[in-house]
Amino acid sequence: MRGGRLFWVPRSQEGDTLHFGFSYSIDTEDAESLSARVVDIYGGRRGFSQSFGSAGAAAGLSDNHSETTWALEAAYAIGPVNLQGEYAAVKLDNTHLLAGAQKDSHVQAYYVQASWFVTGERTVYRKERGAFGKPKPSRKWGAIELAARYDAVENKDQSLVENSCGTGTTKCHVQILTLGVNWYVREGIRLMLNYYLTEAELGNAGAGTPNRRDSPSVISFRTQLSF
Repeated sequence: MRGGRLFWVPRSQEGDTLHFGFSYSIDTEDAESLSARVVDIYGGRRGFSQSFGSAGAAAGLSDNHSETTWALEAAYAIGPVNLQGEYAAVKLDNTHLLAGAQKDSHVQAYYVQASWFVTGERTVYRKERGAFGKPKPSRKWGAIELAARYDAVENKDQSLVENSCGTGTTKCHVQILTLGVNWYVREGIRLMLNYYLTEAELGNAGAGTPNRRDSPSVISFRTQLSF
C-alpha cells in the first residue's frame, strides 16, 4: 500500500482551531493479502454489513486488483463545540463484467459530525498528528459530550446492467444517523452510548418488483480504556 496525507491548520489557538486535510492512497492486492474492497458496517460496530464491490472480482485478461482512494477533510473546534466532516472517492479495479469487458466501480462516502461538551471542556489538537485528541475532564466526575453524526456510502455504478455490488438490484446505498453520549470518566476511560438509525437502500430487481430496504435501529454501549 502506498499513500500520504497533508494537512493545513490556518487557525490554531486554544478553543479556536481550524483544520483542513487531503489524503491519497493506492492499495494493490498480492498473493498473500486480502482482496481490496469497500464494506460498510451499519447498525453499530458489530452490526449488519453491505459490500460495495471487490477489486479483481471480475475474471478477465487484466489482473489489476487495486483500490485507489482520495479524501478531503475539514474540522473546526470553537470552545466546547466541534464540527468535522470528510468526503472520500474510491475506485475499485475490475469489480464486474459488462458485455464481457472488465469494468471498475466508483464508490463515494462522506460524513458530517457535530459534538458539544456540556461540561465545557475543549478537545486538544495534536499538531504532530493533524487530528483532535480526547479532552481532559475538568471536573472530578468527568466530562460529558453530546454528539450527532451522519454517514453515507454509495456505489455510483450499481444498476441492473452493471451489478458491481453483486446485489442484482438498481441501487447500492447505505446511510446512518448516529446520536450519542460520551462520558469521559477520567483520562483514559470513556463510556459511550449510541443510538443508530440506519437504512440500506438497494432499489429493485426490475420493473414491477418492490424496492428492497433494510432499516434497523440499534442501541449500543461500549467502554474504552487507553494507556
